[in-house]
Amino acid sequence: METAPLLALLAAILLAEAAWSGRRDRLVGYGGGLAFGLVAARCFAPNFWFYPACDGFTANAWVASVIGAAAVFAGAGATALRDRRHRLAAIGVVAALAAWAVWRLTPACLSPYGALDPLLVRVWLSQVAEARPLLATPAVAIGYGGLLVAGTLAAVHAVRAERTRGWIIILVLLVGALGLAMVQARAANGGALLACLPLARIVVLARARGGWRMAGAWLGSAGIVYALVAQMTVPATAASAAGGTADMGCTPPAMLATLARQPAGLVLAPVDAGAMLIAHTPHRVLAAPYHRAGEAILASYRFYRLPPPAARRMAERLGVRYVLACAAMPYRQVPGSMAAALQQGRAPLTGIARVGTTTLYRVTP
Repeated sequence: METAPLLALLAAILLAEAAWSGRRDRLVGYGGGLAFGLVAARCFAPNFWFYPACDGFTANAWVASVIGAAAVFAGAGATALRDRRHRLAAIGVVAALAAWAVWRLTPACLSPYGALDPLLVRVWLSQVAEARPLLATPAVAIGYGGLLVAGTLAAVHAVRAERTRGWIIILVLLVGALGLAMVQARAANGGALLACLPLARIVVLARARGGWRMAGAWLGSAGIVYALVAQMTVPATAASAAGGTADMGCTPPAMLATLARQPAGLVLAPVDAGAMLIAHTPHRVLAAPYHRAGEAILASYRFYRLPPPAARRMAERLGVRYVLACAAMPYRQVPGSMAAALQQGRAPLTGIARVGTTTLYRVTP
């Protein structure tokens, strides 16, 4: 989903270039690449192909992409017009028709998260690191955006040194990706792929000089470096935000091992812990950090928000066998909530084990 705006931006660049110059070869090549990818996507369509969303490999996304590819080919056809003004007008009409077709046929693609419950967006999605603006959290800015920023600077250097069409297009795409990342950090992933090109050029130039320049170029071009730097800043950031050094993790290894030894059942835990529980235990989880499981995520939040007796009845109704309590629970500061009772050890559940600030409970009949 995050690469679609970059593909559209590249199409816009090539269409504008074709309208100005009258050349169609690059548009035809780009359209051919899109067509090949679309045919492959349809041949290997996943089971959820007809899911009414536009945030993955779905029919909606495919139709929107087909419309875009058709616009590229139609724009290539418009280059047959000799007058530049006529080409500009024709390609403008093509772009307008493509936008109208997407709006009419695949409205979900205009707002991929538009179908989400507003409450889900407020209590959960707005707190997901990759769905927040790049600069919302310093560690995220470094980990997600470090390579993209380095690649953008390298592209600026390439444009100033060589002034070629290719580097200019790469720079425009990188700036576009950086702008998108300022809205949603996950857009930095697509830009990081493009960043490899100008960074590779920097490495080649640095190798010719050797010494510290080469070492610096390699380090600056390695995405893992930014991830490690971000990881080193996370503990300090979390401690600062919390006003202390409390462990915010809900899945320490010892707790995962303890839970793995329990008879299989349904676990209710803070949403972000769901993925780790699925990976390292034989249990099922009520909710995990996946936006299409909106009802389950809201149910998890509702459990921690309800008064203890009502929360217990809800857990029994859902067939929950285990409840995980930790410092990352929502609503733990709300008086009278189940989360507050769990934190204070007064929940109407049976305690099984405690590791650090994390406690495992069983819902007994």
